[in-house]
Amino acid sequence: ARGILPSTGLAAAATAAGMLAFTVSGIPLVRQFGLFMALGVAMAYLANYLVGLPLLLLLGRTVPSVLNATSVRAAAGRRIAAIARLAPAAAIAVVIVGLAGWAALPAIKIETDPAQLVPAQDSALAQAEQVRKEVGLAGEIDLVVQGRDATSTDAVKWLDQASRRVAGESGGDLKAVESLPQFLAGFNQGTLPDASRTALIFDRIPSYFTGAVYDSQRGLALSIFGLTHVTSVERDRTLVSSLRAVGDPPSGLRAFPAGLAVVADAALSELQGDQLKLTLLAIALILVVLLIGYRRVKPAILAVLPTVVAAGAATGLLFLVGAVLNQRSSPITILLGGVVVAFATEFGVLWLARYRGERAGGIDSAEAARVASSRVGPAIAASALALAAGFAVLALSPVPTVRDFGIWSAFDLLLATAAVLTLLPPLSRAWLR
Repeated sequence: ARGILPSTGLAAAATAAGMLAFTVSGIPLVRQFGLFMALGVAMAYLANYLVGLPLLLLLGRTVPSVLNATSVRAAAGRRIAAIARLAPAAAIAVVIVGLAGWAALPAIKIETDPAQLVPAQDSALAQAEQVRKEVGLAGEIDLVVQGRDATSTDAVKWLDQASRRVAGESGGDLKAVESLPQFLAGFNQGTLPDASRTALIFDRIPSYFTGAVYDSQRGLALSIFGLTHVTSVERDRTLVSSLRAVGDPPSGLRAFPAGLAVVADAALSELQGDQLKLTLLAIALILVVLLIGYRRVKPAILAVLPTVVAAGAATGLLFLVGAVLNQRSSPITILLGGVVVAFATEFGVLWLARYRGERAGGIDSAEAARVASSRVGPAIAASALALAAGFAVLALSPVPTVRDFGIWSAFDLLLATAAVLTLLPPLSRAWLR
């Protein structure tokens, strides 16, 4: 236990730190994901310490043969040690290729069509389509004018012109439903009233009627548009941008879009910004923990480097698959790089712990790498298979977003494990003499 707990504790701390990077995201779902993953890592380590080790000790005393090395494990150790004989120059070439894959991250396209993010027979999507058929609209987006005098003649005229222009340029995606100009014109024989007539209308018409298009307390005037069909968030972004680009309202007023489409656009922008930011932050936090644990730069970099290389290669592959098959990645999948680095760094820490222990015993670097790979390699492979299997279960989900995340998580974790067992031995022989 004394030999295992420090290295597993460092690995758990590094993994938890990497997952905590996701808690700075502006998207609640991503924040909660990072927080619960970090808590799960901490709980798993405590369970291993308080329950796992005592059970292992009890098992060793009652059935000692269970803990003896088997021929299967010995054969696996020999094979893993053979894989680890890669030349340092070849390992460096693989590192360069893998790191180059990160360049594809900004180019990965995100799937934002609701029809592609939920099960094909999802009732919510069917109900939304039924509502659209019945009423001709699938949603709402507003153009808001705010200011001290949002009902002035100039403000109403500007809102009327801007609303007509936006609806005309939307390609049929937006339909003008109601607006302050339309409301006022309805009480003035179809024409926009002057200031005195506008004041009279608001004086005579109850607020529960005018409140649909004007909020006197907040100084808000509305132009309401209906979405003629269920659109992707990417299309919503285009529509929101057209509302933002209508021009400047009269002096003293400001104009802005509002509605769920605006919220979806903001979430997409936040997610795209999180792609690189959260991944880099996860790697940085992991490195900080490893630097504190090792008190040396080289072991800290070596522990995380293979997983960063594997995650970069997986990112490049994700881009190529999307380009060849004309597919988009689910919103969660594009954040996978940081998750893989956080979880798979554990394997690098465990391998280095055995390698450094052998070196401390006076064994040369080549033999220490062979012993580390043959002794701890099978345990790393078994742990990786169990972890990948846990993520692979998500592939059974009918929800495309969850299914894709499970498939790519399992694949990336196996790739990262292969990178640790293949790259870490030659790099350690070269850099940790």
